[in-house]
Amino acid sequence: MKESIWLTTHLSTDNRFVLKPHRHDECEVSFILRGSKEVTINDDRISLVAGSLLFINQNIAHITTASSGEKCQFIELHYHPDIALPWQQVTPDIDFSRLYRYAYVAIEPEMMDQTFIRGIMKTLVTAHAEGMRFILYPKLMELIVYLVIKTKLSKARRNLDNRCAGGRKEHIRKKHFNEFTEYIIQRGYNVTLDELSRHFYFSRYYISHLFTEEGGMSFHEYLDVNRMKKAVYMLENTSLPIADIGEECGYNSYSQFGRVFKKYAAIPPSEYRRRNTRK
Repeated sequence: MKESIWLTTHLSTDNRFVLKPHRHDECEVSFILRGSKEVTINDDRISLVAGSLLFINQNIAHITTASSGEKCQFIELHYHPDIALPWQQVTPDIDFSRLYRYAYVAIEPEMMDQTFIRGIMKTLVTAHAEGMRFILYPKLMELIVYLVIKTKLSKARRNLDNRCAGGRKEHIRKKHFNEFTEYIIQRGYNVTLDELSRHFYFSRYYISHLFTEEGGMSFHEYLDVNRMKKAVYMLENTSLPIADIGEECGYNSYSQFGRVFKKYAAIPPSEYRRRNTRK
């Protein structure tokens, strides 16, 4: 299983570095220790100097370039957003999802906050290197909570569903939803949320939220409902073994397929076929 947190300390080797367009399956947080750099996300060019903090959501393409004659040193943290789920339960007054509504959030902390963040980031690097998870996770949560709180105050941020200027948000959301569902249909409903996120360069949060708002059901409910329609057709019109039909509909095991089918049809797939096979 891929590690859910990884950190690195970067020191550029010269003042002309350029990182070509790239993205990560995880969220990225960068804190500039000294020097400066620029990050381009879509059409937005973000200038970062010593003390700047930048959050980039998962699967958001970005370009990093040097922006001064001084070598840039920064700490970069990558983590999967699901890591905060247990903490959400014990801190219900903090809405962690607020942070993941944005493609990026750039923050210019006050001097006292810079000292606070610098301490957290350096502790994270040490704890990660020495495998001290009992320190790593609480410190990461401190950082995420800080980002969530400061997101409202940041003037440099971009909504995930507002990448184009002009206030055409609703049109864009419907367009994205149609693109997602078209891709899912092309794949025969055999697709995961992570795969959709990687293919379209959107975060899992944005896709899940869009299915709930535009489709009236969760992503997984949408898959199950349409897989069941496909399964019913195949049970009635083909002689394929039921296990093969389940696999064709995207289920990893016969038991999983049978459980979901019974949830929607109230009877097992074998009984449904017996009652509905055309003679």
